[in-house]
Amino acid sequence: HVVVGSPGRVRALLEEGPLSADLLRILVFDEADSLTADLFKDDIATIESLLPTRKQVLAFSATYTAEILEHLRSLMRSPQHINLCEETVSLEAIQQYYQLVPPSPNSADLLKTKEAALLSLLRSMSFHQAIVFCNQRWHAQKLAEALSAAGFPSIFTCGSHDQKLRSAAMASMRSFKLRVLVSTDLTARGVDLEHVNVVVSLTLPKEGATLMHRAGRSGRFGTSGLSLALVTEEELPQLQAMVREAGGRPVDPLPATLSDEFGDYEVEGESAW
Repeated sequence: HVVVGSPGRVRALLEEGPLSADLLRILVFDEADSLTADLFKDDIATIESLLPTRKQVLAFSATYTAEILEHLRSLMRSPQHINLCEETVSLEAIQQYYQLVPPSPNSADLLKTKEAALLSLLRSMSFHQAIVFCNQRWHAQKLAEALSAAGFPSIFTCGSHDQKLRSAAMASMRSFKLRVLVSTDLTARGVDLEHVNVVVSLTLPKEGATLMHRAGRSGRFGTSGLSLALVTEEELPQLQAMVREAGGRPVDPLPATLSDEFGDYEVEGESAW
């Protein structure tokens, strides 16, 4: 048998009795960098303590820091580290750029400026589907409505939506009924949408690893993709520091003419927009 769940749910099942730990022999951490964050540390430590001493522990992540590796070593015995990419995060098929937007006197005006830049970008390029990341849920909802009104069928999803709504949003994207998914970092990890070849960060995340995971939502299944961050001159050093922290290469400004390579693939059974 295989049990899959969030740290809090798995901990509850172990502590309350429905899940017996006696015969469990393998513990897997998927997106280990996220699971070892402060939010989950207590749950992970409790789960590990409730499991048998003799077990195999496997951890998977696209990004590792020295702190994360040290934490994982404390949960393992003589661990073997298999690193597929020694120096830089492997996003070779994804073109990563930034576009400068003018500063604004307040955050509300800045979001409007970035929204206008996003609309201009989408109107000027050929793409299959896109994911736009926003930190604020209220703005993401309004942005999805504005994009739909502008002719780009869009939907908003976030962690506070119930599972039925989140599943419906993913199903609409996978069936190619939508052009744009507007999301918080709920979909930055562990989501495969094969038609998405453009990712835009309207606002920067808190960590460089999350930024790189956002970029990785494009260029799935061996295709090419484009990742763009909309930033002011004041935000640009923060962007470059995040990429450097995550082991990525410096991000270049968006060129006047984009290569068609990132959108050069066929969508089986569907026609491109």
